[in-house]
This record gives sequence, C-alpha cells and structure tokens, in this order.
Amino acid sequence: MTTPDSSLRDASAAMQEGRFDDALPLISGVFGQIASGDPQAAPLYPVTMFLWSQLAAQSEPARATLAQLRGYHADLLMGGDAEFMKHGDAAQLSRFALIVQMDQALNYKRSTYKLFTLLMQAQPVLANREAFLALPAIVDAGDFALADRILGNPLDGLEELNGLSVLYPLVPAPDQAPRLAAELSNFIRNVLMRATVLRGLGRDAEADVVVNKAKNGIVAKDMRALAEREFAAPGTIMQELAAMRERHHAQSSLS
Repeated sequence: MTTPDSSLRDASAAMQEGRFDDALPLISGVFGQIASGDPQAAPLYPVTMFLWSQLAAQSEPARATLAQLRGYHADLLMGGDAEFMKHGDAAQLSRFALIVQMDQALNYKRSTYKLFTLLMQAQPVLANREAFLALPAIVDAGDFALADRILGNPLDGLEELNGLSVLYPLVPAPDQAPRLAAELSNFIRNVLMRATVLRGLGRDAEADVVVNKAKNGIVAKDMRALAEREFAAPGTIMQELAAMRERHHAQSSLS
C-alpha cells in the first residue's frame, strides 16, 4: 500500500539515482495531501519541503512547479485565506510561512519582501502578525527603517536566555531537543540582524553596543564561549551540535 511516507522514501531514492522526473510527482503528490488536510501526510510537511527544495535546485520542472504553486498560494493569501495547515481549530502553519519557505527554496528573497509590503497595505493586521517571518527578506532588501520598526531590541530576551541556561543543558542527551542551543542561536541571529539594521541606518556605534552587550550579558561561561564562536561564524552552534551527535552515534554503533 502506498503511503505518504513511502512516497517520500521513493522520491528520495529517485533523486539519489538522478531520476528527477520520477521524484517530482511523488513529492508534489504528498504536498497535495498535506494541503488537503490529510492527517497522515501533515507531519511530513518539513521533509516534503526539504526534498522539494533539493529537487528544485537540480530540476527545472520541479522549480517551475514550485514557483507556480507559490503564486497560487500568494493569491490565496492576498484573498484573505491566511491558514495553510490546521489541527482542529488551531493554525499549525500560516500560508505566509509556507510562501516564505517556498521563496527560500526558490531563492526569491525579493519576492518575500514585495509580498509582505502588499500584505501591509491590504491586510495590516495579518501583516503585523507575520512581520517577524519577513524580517530577513526586509533586511536583505535594504528597507532598514521598516526592519527597525519590526525587530525591536533583542537584548530584551537576554534575561530569559540566562534563565533557560539554568534549566536546560547546552549540549543535551542525543535523544533530547537542543532547547538552549536553539534559543541561543535565535538570540544571536536577532542581535546580528539588529546590528545590520542599525548599520544600515548609519548608527554604527549603536550596533557595536548591541553586539557587545549581548556577548557580555550571557552569564554561563560555556554558553558565552559558544556565543563568541557563533558571532564570529553564524551557523557554528548547529554545526557543532550535529558533529557531537554524529560522534555519539558512531560511538554507540561501536559499543
């Protein structure tokens, strides 16, 4: 019996063998099931979008199909249909979040920014709710005044971050989610984005102050050391965690 999960496994195998035309209908078929609310397919949304983004980078038909689908969902969004996935009465994924992920797969950063500015005019309440998702595209577009209004001061989250360092380990057990590392990564991303915005507005001295306060305000020594590495090379946190997990799996397989 064909299931969404088996379809994605077959699609992945087809991609590895270079059979891109075989992979596309499998991936798009599962996406269609997700869009229709199939409860069996819904949990597979992340891997479905990951595979489609990988396929779009290698196959023009896959890229064209994803671009066409992106336009369809953008039209739905502008028409007022803001929710893509729901669980009962609760929204699991907004349509704007879906489009942002599609734009990332298509390298359509400017399109995200343009869509958001249209949304601000047509549906300001919805735009305000989705503004943070649009921030990277807004910054990339150089609209630093708009980004400044949305981003706020990420240093406001420093106290909570330090509090979490007491509750969660920086390097969790392999079967546990890296809650603290993820929060630290997000905090630093927002600080760096804030610094970029301030420099874009010609406020370089303020940008330096924000970064220095972020670095010096982290209390735990191991977390501060990791933060320093992340500031120097964004992406370091997740790379180091992935490497640690790989080493653990390698040791487990030998034991």
